[in-house]
Amino acid sequence: ISASLWFIKIRTSSAPAYPVEPIIPTLIIYLDCGSQITSATIISNGAIFNSCYFFGGGKKLIDLISENFSTNKDESEHLIKLYGYDPRKLTYTPVVYVGKNADGTDKKYTINDLNNCTLKYLDDYIVSIKTCLNEIKKVIPSNIDLPIVIGGGFSKLGGLYEFLQEKLKPIKIYRAPMNVIGARDEAYINCVGAILTISKYRGTLEDNSNRVTPITRENTAKTNSQDDEFYNDVI
Repeated sequence: ISASLWFIKIRTSSAPAYPVEPIIPTLIIYLDCGSQITSATIISNGAIFNSCYFFGGGKKLIDLISENFSTNKDESEHLIKLYGYDPRKLTYTPVVYVGKNADGTDKKYTINDLNNCTLKYLDDYIVSIKTCLNEIKKVIPSNIDLPIVIGGGFSKLGGLYEFLQEKLKPIKIYRAPMNVIGARDEAYINCVGAILTISKYRGTLEDNSNRVTPITRENTAKTNSQDDEFYNDVI
């Protein structure tokens, strides 16, 4: 494992939590769905040909839900992560959040309320995506539909992948695991501290071995130099 300030590269990975394509084309449009900015980039064999972006992503959806449900942003983010967007027609409408009316009485919000609010945002979001795609495609023949690979934190929204498939068809859309993870991702932030700690720890966690680093009178200048190189890489 190697570390940098914002990314941790992992050389071995486990199976992803969702189906992914085993082979990704070398000529693609990478759609980076972030928190505040979404960008579309034409990439061929690692080289960028054209790119554009617009302001939109997970944060705006959180703000919209907070406004409609009269709740704080933390609760809105929790609802998004827990339920995502589900366009299926349900025979029942479970309550997902209980807020307050102006007079202080309880107001119940169902899964349909959450879906309607999310869909309202996604309808505007897809218009911006299509505008961005049309802009970057000006450098390629108009009859070519490049496959799209989606990534970024907002791409984790449940139902977004299926929504994009429906709205952008017949364009092929891939959802592939990347070989990097953001250090600010709450699921992996502790990995950064673990890597920094293990780089300094010279002991072992084996049950039959001492857990104390041996004391030595040898010159440690070489070791310190190696540590400096590591931290320089991180910074």
